[in-house]
Amino acid sequence: HLPEAFSEGIGAFFDHHWNLQRGSPSQDWQILAQLPPGIQGTIFRFMHTDAFSTISFFGDRKRDFAFWAFLLRNCKIETFTEGDHIVGLGDEERRLYILKSGKIKEIDGQLTVLGGHRDPKFFRRPYHWGEGVLIKVATGKKRHSKVLTKASSKVEVFVLDIEDIENLISQDEQIRDNVTNYIYEETQLYVAEKFRAVSAKLCKLAVVKAQRDFREAQLHTDKRIRPRAEGRLR
Repeated sequence: HLPEAFSEGIGAFFDHHWNLQRGSPSQDWQILAQLPPGIQGTIFRFMHTDAFSTISFFGDRKRDFAFWAFLLRNCKIETFTEGDHIVGLGDEERRLYILKSGKIKEIDGQLTVLGGHRDPKFFRRPYHWGEGVLIKVATGKKRHSKVLTKASSKVEVFVLDIEDIENLISQDEQIRDNVTNYIYEETQLYVAEKFRAVSAKLCKLAVVKAQRDFREAQLHTDKRIRPRAEGRLR
């Protein structure tokens, strides 16, 4: 732990530079570069803990200085303007994206039961996407994006490429176990979703077949042998 006075001095230094230069994209990266390496990770963690809070497979490593130092070394920042495509529908998922600032829009590529498009969803920080990269790293199987992700304003995102994820998993046993559990849970959800979809389709086919059989039975039944309704007893 840093002495309180020293921490306050660092905070004042950072605030001063931030206020002077915050208009430039990714300016915090340049400000951090002016600080001693041991302090960079601490400030980066302080600034962006919430941005990474939605990533469950990072687990308790989000408390670790070494973990934040790794992110500081390997995270890239990419900037998009309103309307830019960040991830296209059907793109192979080879990167993990963490929203740093701005607002994104996700447009589902799957149609509704009635054949229409679902309403787009909007997200602000904290939010991340691109978990399919974990499938690629762990199993070698490709996963493609089912949604189109666009910038709805000026957007900055942290990006971890597949090589960064591979390094992180190989170096950290806890994160490796978390990723394994994550993939298992995602697989179970996928199987359950497919089972529900198949079941619903089979039920629909069964109902259609039953209706058809009933109509055919009616057509082939001789009217003379159909039972007549009994009148009331007198």
